Amino acid sequence: MSPGSLVAILHTVDQDKWQNHSYSVSPDTVFNIVGDRLETLMRLNYEKQNVYLVNITTTDSGNQMLTQGVVVSVLDVNDAPTGIVLPQGTAIPENTKVSG
Repeated sequence: MSPGSLVAILHTVDQDKWQNHSYSVSPDTVFNIVGDRLETLMRLNYEKQNVYLVNITTTDSGNQMLTQGVVVSVLDVNDAPTGIVLPQGTAIPENTKVSG
């Protein structure tokens, strides 16, 4: 996922249905909240880290808060090859006939 990618749309369950809610996330080094959207701040790479534990806090218009731990799992996708490597010491003798 690239920076700014949507991870989730947040929704608060509140008995006071008429209240508005704001959100925050901690730690805020990998994810950011924009309105009700949990978004990435950086490119996520399954091979480097595949699970993130964050706390999301919702605050209603009466200034009542709830903080809940959330697990964000990164899915493994097929990555494109990044290079071709010849074994050390690969050599072709001079004047070798090339087919093709």
